Amino acid sequence: MKNIKVAIALVFVAAMIAALAAESFGYPPFLAKARKFGAKDCTFCHVAPEGGPPWNERGQWLISEKARRGADAVDVEWLAEYKSGGKAEDKKPEDKKPAAQPAPSTSAGAVEQELLKLERDWLDAYVKRDVAAMDRIEADDFMITYPDGKMATKSDEIANLKKPAPAGPSPTFMTADTKVRVYGDAAILTGKFIQKGTYRDGPKQGQEFNIQERYTDVYVKRNGRWQVVASHLTAIPQPPSQSSSQPPPAAAPSAGKVDPKVFDDYVGQYDAPFGMLTVFKEGDRLFGQPTGQSKEELIPESETVFNVTNVGVKVTFVKDASGKVTHAVINFQGQEAQAKKIK
Repeated sequence: MKNIKVAIALVFVAAMIAALAAESFGYPPFLAKARKFGAKDCTFCHVAPEGGPPWNERGQWLISEKARRGADAVDVEWLAEYKSGGKAEDKKPEDKKPAAQPAPSTSAGAVEQELLKLERDWLDAYVKRDVAAMDRIEADDFMITYPDGKMATKSDEIANLKKPAPAGPSPTFMTADTKVRVYGDAAILTGKFIQKGTYRDGPKQGQEFNIQERYTDVYVKRNGRWQVVASHLTAIPQPPSQSSSQPPPAAAPSAGKVDPKVFDDYVGQYDAPFGMLTVFKEGDRLFGQPTGQSKEELIPESETVFNVTNVGVKVTFVKDASGKVTHAVINFQGQEAQAKKIK
């Protein structure tokens, strides 16, 4: 269960990194509030000085308190009730061995190479319709989200492999620009997924295709074995000069016809699990930006639902009975987190 929770958290974090910011989870307001409890830097609650997962004993306690209290966000004032259990996670970074540092690795180490090989074996399982390999690589709780928004489970994937393959040559699957980040027993792989081949059935039978998509895969190590637990694909628009025989990429969610005046209700600051999120207008467009990070446009799907189209993140603004915005719900691959509007 712990690994599942870590994987879910990492999926959400990866999405928000790509959608709204760079890879930073520092939260200055938290640190300022925690100083009266003895905090000097982010290692008061995090293992790494720059913040982010994983958390030490104190940070894990705050997260568990949030769930126990049914709160929308962590309140640093809860630390007044915290009592250290004296676990190793609460030691200062200088007391830890270098190997215990959780900073994500992008080097060509043994773990990274193992994950890259597993990713290649996974693609081969699709092409070869290898049910045994698919069963070994995908976790029982695996879920994939395709560019058109459709989702599939491990059972769905295996059932599809068991169907008779269409006649003709198999397609070619490959990845490019892959980056591996390892966080203990969980890892995130991001890169470009490329499909090449010829349609073997349907109205486009015989036509060539070259489809490119961005992907985010999350792996968890269980009982000494890595398995993929989640995958998300986002279509990369192809240039106008592409061959007419190639299929167009799946369309991203289109912008709804929304009066920009409604955006005024959403402007403000939101206390999100990953930090302070500022929502603001520029002309007739709405943007989101975590403190100190880059901005990303929120594309309206309706008057209350917005999309960050390049990673498939959906943001829904929630109002109370009086019509006042109380919080935003951020959804990625079915996992939700709330961001309370505080200003």
